[in-house]
Amino acid sequence: MSDRRILIAACGTHFIQDGLVALQYVLLPILAQVFGLNYAQVGFLRAVSKSAMALLEIPAGVLSERFGEIRLLVFGLLCASLGYLGVALASDFYLIVFGFLVAGSGAAFQHSLASALIANHFDDVERRRSLGRFSQRRRER
Repeated sequence: MSDRRILIAACGTHFIQDGLVALQYVLLPILAQVFGLNYAQVGFLRAVSKSAMALLEIPAGVLSERFGEIRLLVFGLLCASLGYLGVALASDFYLIVFGFLVAGSGAAFQHSLASALIANHFDDVERRRSLGRFSQRRRER
């Protein structure tokens, strides 16, 4: 796979996954209003998502050694998408919790895998430049 495709896959996945996670800040007050959730329930939703993400990041790295980073990046995006689709279709609090659990699990398949993809593909000099390329372009804007 070309250098450009590797960077697009890693940066694109990072952009989409972080965007979906940031979407929670908009989604949580809406869910609270529609379903009449209290602060504890809203906090629990956030904790479920973040906990799933934190608990699965290391296992995602281990799984990538067997299945490959790109396959698991796609799997993570699919899980996150299905989780948020589940939240959109949820009819009660427990289905929302399940949707946030699935979405948080999918988000775990991003940071470590995208970094590993770049680290394994580029040599030492290019690796440093490639890992910093996305953040550098962002600062120039």
